[in-house]
Amino acid sequence: MALHLDIFSQQFDQAQQQLAQLLQQAEQCDGPKSLLTQALDQLTNALEETHVLSEELAEQFNQLQSAQLSLTAERQQYFELFDLAPDGYIVTDTQGIIGHINQTAANRLNRRQRSSMGKPLAVMIAQADIHDFYKLLNQLQTGQALRQIKLRLQPYQKPSLHASFTIAPIKDHQSQVVGFRWLFRDLTHQRRATIALEESEAKYRAIVEDQTELICRLMADGRITFVNQAFCQYFDCSSESVLGDSFFTIIGETANERAMKHLAILDRLDFETPTLTLDHQIALPDGQLRWQRWRHRALFDRNGDFFQFQSTGRDITAQRQAEAASQQREAQLKLVTDVLPVFLTYVNAKQQVIYANRTDRHWLGKPRGGILHHYLWEVLGPKAYQQIRISVETALSGQRVSFEQAVTWSQQPPFKIKATFVPDQADDGQVHGFFALVKKLDP
Repeated sequence: MALHLDIFSQQFDQAQQQLAQLLQQAEQCDGPKSLLTQALDQLTNALEETHVLSEELAEQFNQLQSAQLSLTAERQQYFELFDLAPDGYIVTDTQGIIGHINQTAANRLNRRQRSSMGKPLAVMIAQADIHDFYKLLNQLQTGQALRQIKLRLQPYQKPSLHASFTIAPIKDHQSQVVGFRWLFRDLTHQRRATIALEESEAKYRAIVEDQTELICRLMADGRITFVNQAFCQYFDCSSESVLGDSFFTIIGETANERAMKHLAILDRLDFETPTLTLDHQIALPDGQLRWQRWRHRALFDRNGDFFQFQSTGRDITAQRQAEAASQQREAQLKLVTDVLPVFLTYVNAKQQVIYANRTDRHWLGKPRGGILHHYLWEVLGPKAYQQIRISVETALSGQRVSFEQAVTWSQQPPFKIKATFVPDQADDGQVHGFFALVKKLDP
């Protein structure tokens, strides 16, 4: 078109020059202007108008050419965006025949982009969903756009993949449906992650439900959001009946002041020290008093923000009773051993003094506090320890030892003792220590 305009401009210039020459010759003639001169004037005016029109036409052509270049660039940009889109994009006619397919969709389907055009989209749908696809295709004829449609695609020589479709109709200038745009997102990895998460949650729930310990989860204000079956059995309740109730009411912290104190303690937990163990005495629904030990753990999200507590409890009533009975027996033993006329002590396998009778300062020259949890050589001193070392090692080997021995005590004259070392030996033969009965003999 530009070439034709240039030729026309050249021809116009030539015609204008020839017309000017004719006008000059006509004006040189004597007498009134002839009809030829008038005709040449009119032709000159027409030629000028034609020239103006040609210039306007050239300007319009340049504008049209610029618009065409811009449109071509935009079209190229569209196709680049179409091809490089992160989601699959397919354009079909109303029968489902592929007119365009972007590179992402071709890659997902393991097919060549160019060879996929002209083929039915149905051949790329998994066989299990082909019936749903044709049903969907009929539904789309109404011109309705559809979102979040799940279909399985069948890539070439690869396992099927799960996809979520958004489908929009293509309409002509008469609002007639002439095709469809199929935008799909591969959900395979997301689905696998969801399945893995569901399996993990199921395993976690199974583990939690199989635990004999009492497990629950609490909000920051102590409201219960989850309890396991052991919790329900222990407190004779159902999970539905306690969800939303206060944990402190369940364990007997009915006084508001005590509950607030408990919450204040839990509030100290942070990302670096997330756990805390507390013992409680509770009254069961039947009035029975029991002891429980609860381990509270603060849970934090990826940003380090707290979102709830997970608490694990167990009944320690028997342990408490055993500890109380043991303390009572130790008190009774102490009453008996402290009045014995001999020095009674227990030394463990590391030769540390764990128990010693007599609270007053005795012939060792040290009170009980200067003996307990000290090593034997520290209590006796190096010289006295060397004098009885062989007997100590014999007792720790599992043999009972009785002997009379002169010992040298620091800052005291030598004196004689009578001692019996009795091994503390388990059924498997392991020696945990020995009991020592020592009596100072008169000179």
